[in-house]
Amino acid sequence: MSAVAVEYVFKSSAAGEGEVVSRAFSSLKSSHEPFLQVVRAERAALFPESSSTVHHDETGHVAWQAMPVLCEFLLSLRGRQLLTSARVLELGAGIGIPGLLAGRVCTELIITDSNDAVVERLRRNVELNMGEMNCSGDAIRVENVVWGADLFPSSLAHSVDIVLGSDVIYSASSAKSFLETAEAAMTQPDGIIVLAYIPRWPNVDRALYDSIAVMKLSAEVVPLCSFMSKKTSNGHALPKGTCLLLLRRMQDVDDPAEVCTDPPEITRRQYNDDVREVFDVCIGPGNITGDLCHRLSSGIGLDCEGKQQICLVIDATGPFSLTTGKARLLSDVFRVPPLINCTELKLKECWLSDGWAILTPGLLDCANKLSRLIVDGDEIGVRAAKEINKLLLHCSDLNFLGLLRNPLGNDGATAITGGLSSCSMLHSLVLSHCRIGDAGTAAIARAFPPTLQELDLSNNEI
Repeated sequence: MSAVAVEYVFKSSAAGEGEVVSRAFSSLKSSHEPFLQVVRAERAALFPESSSTVHHDETGHVAWQAMPVLCEFLLSLRGRQLLTSARVLELGAGIGIPGLLAGRVCTELIITDSNDAVVERLRRNVELNMGEMNCSGDAIRVENVVWGADLFPSSLAHSVDIVLGSDVIYSASSAKSFLETAEAAMTQPDGIIVLAYIPRWPNVDRALYDSIAVMKLSAEVVPLCSFMSKKTSNGHALPKGTCLLLLRRMQDVDDPAEVCTDPPEITRRQYNDDVREVFDVCIGPGNITGDLCHRLSSGIGLDCEGKQQICLVIDATGPFSLTTGKARLLSDVFRVPPLINCTELKLKECWLSDGWAILTPGLLDCANKLSRLIVDGDEIGVRAAKEINKLLLHCSDLNFLGLLRNPLGNDGATAITGGLSSCSMLHSLVLSHCRIGDAGTAAIARAFPPTLQELDLSNNEI
């Protein structure tokens, strides 16, 4: 496997926001500029796609997208405070950039991976950066560690203050095994897992969310805007749902951390006639608080009559969920401006499921204004479908309905037919990936409004 030697250059401003670039080796030293940190590393020239398998994972030979997120946090004021005088373990370190940065502040560092060749590369990368390390000698080690509470070395049990991980959760099983391994390593009490996570598959997001709950961990979401730009070094935006999580044992937390989040994204649509005022608003579960209406009104500049049209996206992509408490708050804010003027609504991976019984009463107040309703990957079964049916009965202007990637089945499909037939303006219906069979398809067909022009029933059980 061919390798290249690179420098990862982290440039942080005095305000704490920075950027990271990689380049070929040069004579630059991090000590020459106060806001510059340079980590030298060897990595594979190309991802070893042909030789990497489930049983022989070689993904650790290259850097992945969440690595800069973790590094920028470690370089922030809060990150440095956590690392000072701490014993640190990095799991699934790969080429080890976050751990090598942490070693410049912490007092003890253990960098690990489970692939022998990756571990050897890690040892070389440690040697390349020894001159910058705060810890040295026996205080810095590279080890081969296989994940799983039963497989974790007893010599490392409950021995570290901080466990680092970036882009290490790539399957449902890895979510559980990573957290079990990290929990086995953390000191009791007061251990912290610092996890940089980029969502790629909804089932993995769900597995991580469930594993955090099962292991009774308190999750604090650190807003990305508090320590970095939302763009990668090549100028591309980070994927939706990218997050930096601080995980602690619930019994170690006196008061559960308030979930912070980046502010709502609000943009004004431009029209040639410049008469209509339509705003696209994107929020996550963390934005749904008691003062949401005030914050949206301030951001939009709402007039006293609240005439603006709102196109709202509630995107919970990642290890997040729209809880019943959040659904209750959201139901209340749909009853007043600005959200009472919502004309388009999309929920994505909110996992609300039966919580629709809580959300629907508030939505009824703006139902007659809705022209588009999309519910994507929300775990809608029969009970939730019955609530959505109640909503559809009041959606007189609805022209687009999408309930894709939900386990509706035949019974769920049948449950929405009453409301569906009353949508006299509907021209597009998307029910793809909903486990609908012949009986459900027949029920839907009987409920078609005469205005329907487009139907998507792909990837069902027909």
